[in-house]
Amino acid sequence: MATTIVALWQTWLAMWKHRNNSIDYNTRFCTQFQDDNNKLSLQIIYTLRHFLGTSLQRVMKKNIQEHLKMHRDQVSDWLKMYLPIIKDIIDEQDPEIWMTTRETWILQNRQDESLVLNEGPVRVHSIHHECD
Repeated sequence: MATTIVALWQTWLAMWKHRNNSIDYNTRFCTQFQDDNNKLSLQIIYTLRHFLGTSLQRVMKKNIQEHLKMHRDQVSDWLKMYLPIIKDIIDEQDPEIWMTTRETWILQNRQDESLVLNEGPVRVHSIHHECD
């Protein structure tokens, strides 16, 4: 009887540890996903800032590095508030420049990651995770 209880206890502990490791992995992935998306959005905005009026320029930092010094939640909140407005203003002036700039930054970021990791060309994989 004692052997069965110990075995059940060890199984339960192993399952609990696996669950916690999985949660930790998903949390790290979602945090990195949020950081990457914030950075990409800011790269686009700061590249195209010359399209924006002075009122929007005043709510921006001097450069993207200053903006990224803010906590990720503050950056996300700022983007939730201003990104739709900024994108609409830019799309009114040039409907294709947002996507062109986005694609350029994605390629540049991939090349930078490839150089840092010293892996050669970056392979893109489609991974789906639930991130809030």
